[in-house]
Amino acid sequence: MIAKELTSDAELVQKEMNYILIIGACEAIFLILLLLGKRNKSLPDLFLGIMFFVYAISNGATYIELYNIRNNFPYPVFINLRWMLLFLHGPALWFYIKCLSNPGFRYKPIFLLHFVPFLFFFGFHYFNFIHLPAAEKIRLNQSGNYTKSSPTQQLYIPDMDKSQILVQKKGRMKIFHWIMKG
Repeated sequence: MIAKELTSDAELVQKEMNYILIIGACEAIFLILLLLGKRNKSLPDLFLGIMFFVYAISNGATYIELYNIRNNFPYPVFINLRWMLLFLHGPALWFYIKCLSNPGFRYKPIFLLHFVPFLFFFGFHYFNFIHLPAAEKIRLNQSGNYTKSSPTQQLYIPDMDKSQILVQKKGRMKIFHWIMKG
């Protein structure tokens, strides 16, 4: 009886999460359409539209990933991609605020450095996960281990209630202790 109640509560939370993600993506798309329909668009409007686009893609990717998990991975190409999109939120917000607060804002190539973290983690993730065959991605996702499993490179990230992270690289073990307040 209790297990059935917990299952129904978990299913209710999953449905609510789906609704929140879909509403968030639709709101972002609606705001983009409002910006596109605006007359006399300015540079801050362009960057605000880009920021809403990043939000819509992030919410959509999260929804697709949750859909994949619940429905036996019908779209394996989208497994474990959503976290990288978070590295685009900061630059999008920075560009918007910079051009909004500085009326004489001009784009400079040095500003592309804001995308270095995204490109770094995308490259790292590509060589460790994205290029893998679909069956291997599904196996890694179901096991909870998102890194390529080899004797020389393993990454174990425990649940948040654990007190340590074990990282083994090239046969050496390092232990990092978390100080958990609460």
